[in-house]
Amino acid sequence: MIYATIFCGADDGDCDSWDTQSRSFEREARQHATHILLGEDAATLEAINMSAWDNLSWLIPLDRKIVIHAERGAITVDFLPN
Repeated sequence: MIYATIFCGADDGDCDSWDTQSRSFEREARQHATHILLGEDAATLEAINMSAWDNLSWLIPLDRKIVIHAERGAITVDFLPN
């Protein structure tokens, strides 16, 4: 109900598709709520998790797991042993 009341794809109609606008709105709302309810660290981790889910999860083979070590300027990725 809140989403339907606040989100209006026509507000940014010249920016992108309705689906992209909707996903962006949901991400920003979730990020803002996490920051308010759980703090900046939780919000940062949630943003990283959402980004990984959207951009990386489909790359991981179904029968494998990966570990990611990241810091500003350096990211390493490796498969976990079976």
